[in-house]
Amino acid sequence: MDLLLSQSRCFGFQLMDAQIMSYVIHIWEQPSPATWKEADALQANLVGKKATPNPKFAQLAQQLLRDFPHVRGAQGSPWIEGAPDGQVDEASWALGIDSAQIERVVPVLVTHALALGLTVYDDQAGEAYLPGNWRLSPEGREPLEWLEVAEDSEFERKAKGQNYLEERVRALVLPHFEAHGFSLIWRRQLYRHDALSLIRQTPLGEQRIQMIAQQWSDNYWDLWLDCEIAPRLPQDLLDWSKPQDHIRLVWRDLVPLKHFARWPETPKPFDSLFRCWDRDQLENFLTLYAAWAKQELLPLLDRCKGLRGYLEVDCEETNVMIKATMVGLALAHCAGDPALAERAERYGLQRSPNPRQHIFQQAFEELAAFPQYFGAATKKR
Repeated sequence: MDLLLSQSRCFGFQLMDAQIMSYVIHIWEQPSPATWKEADALQANLVGKKATPNPKFAQLAQQLLRDFPHVRGAQGSPWIEGAPDGQVDEASWALGIDSAQIERVVPVLVTHALALGLTVYDDQAGEAYLPGNWRLSPEGREPLEWLEVAEDSEFERKAKGQNYLEERVRALVLPHFEAHGFSLIWRRQLYRHDALSLIRQTPLGEQRIQMIAQQWSDNYWDLWLDCEIAPRLPQDLLDWSKPQDHIRLVWRDLVPLKHFARWPETPKPFDSLFRCWDRDQLENFLTLYAAWAKQELLPLLDRCKGLRGYLEVDCEETNVMIKATMVGLALAHCAGDPALAERAERYGLQRSPNPRQHIFQQAFEELAAFPQYFGAATKKR
């Protein structure tokens, strides 16, 4: 798609029955041209020229996504071709932007790019932006000064809201978990959203306590709470278990947070979606959530650091429990579980109100194709 972008200056995409025009900006890392003519010639030479992926492109993409988050399918995203990642194999990166949002996106893009030592080439505007904060045009070179950009757009409110959420999670939640080996990161485009995740590495795999912002602005947040373990297994077993290749911890009832339920009039078991209408509510929500997670989630995750503890927790049914998955069955197989058939049957019955006994029975039978892994985890001890 980047080659297509580099061959087309401006073109349209039919999205959600509305014509959205893409404005293409080119970015490269080369000696700065002295004149607009040199810039034009340099860009023409770089189009289609193969090169190893430039890590500065990836860094720029991350900065842009922090300022302008992208949710696939959402109206108003400037990234009409999807979230940019900077992973291009050409010397010039052609980045498509919604033409209606150029005035607010380009100043931010240029500021980040120049700070990284990158050149930004805008053929349609007849301008190139050079490291050292210079603007190059057919009229010559001049210091770069931006006109004041309109504030408080929808995306600016979202960026503020996302940054504020991270700030408060770092202040109110992370301190309860940092001493237990957790760190806080954003996991981008998870389930089509971004997840603010507390993660730590254990012998069993990566543990993640996650808060997924599904809808938000600078003063309200719809948050999906999630907890999962990504176990370490041989790649062929992980491939076999997909898409159920991670273990989820679910809770029957999150009593301390009932007041924040997204749909309080129709409560459902295992519901994990909550809304905070303002910053005061978010403060209260995060305080209660941190206390609950430390009391309910952390002890179970501590027990699930290793395979033996995980298998014990997997047999228990409490307010917080492990959801039956294919990868859980694969872990029991690696542990040499003598009651693997019974575990598969229990997994199928746990999937109420829609039991899936036949699916887990079939999975149990398919594991016979991996005899080399049966009990392998125990043999390593």
